[in-house]
Amino acid sequence: VRMFWNGEAPYSEKEQLKIQALAELMNIKITETLREELSGIYGGGMYGSLNRYPYENFSMGVSIPCGPENVTKLIKATLDEIEKIKKDGPTEADLNKVKETWKQQYLVNIRENSFWARQLLQSEETKTDPANILDYESKVNALVPADLKAAANKYLDMKNYVELVLNPEN
Repeated sequence: VRMFWNGEAPYSEKEQLKIQALAELMNIKITETLREELSGIYGGGMYGSLNRYPYENFSMGVSIPCGPENVTKLIKATLDEIEKIKKDGPTEADLNKVKETWKQQYLVNIRENSFWARQLLQSEETKTDPANILDYESKVNALVPADLKAAANKYLDMKNYVELVLNPEN
């Protein structure tokens, strides 16, 4: 099962961070619900990005590898989790899981030359200030549940939704 949300959206680093945080948060919820509660998947999850090129757009997607007998149940469970975030926003505890993971990874990454090279190249490509790399922790700390609720409502709008299911031939 593949679920996609796509559309035009103005690019900003702040919105990009919100989309990434939303995807990470949804990965927590997908793991808890689809894997642990429903025993429907081993892997899978959500990804998202906000792009400046070739035009300003967003793309979010969910991958749910499962047997045909679980398709309807898992799609419904995924959409239910999305609706909860759109309606109530994430819990502070779930958002803190995302923030802590990101901050720990950042502390590891800043010790690697490849991280700096990638970040500086990305700054040049996106025409953003490379000094923003140093503000990452404060930007992550500034995220609040309302940011992810707003992002879910903006980017996971069912008007921009496509669902694909690959079934066995027989």
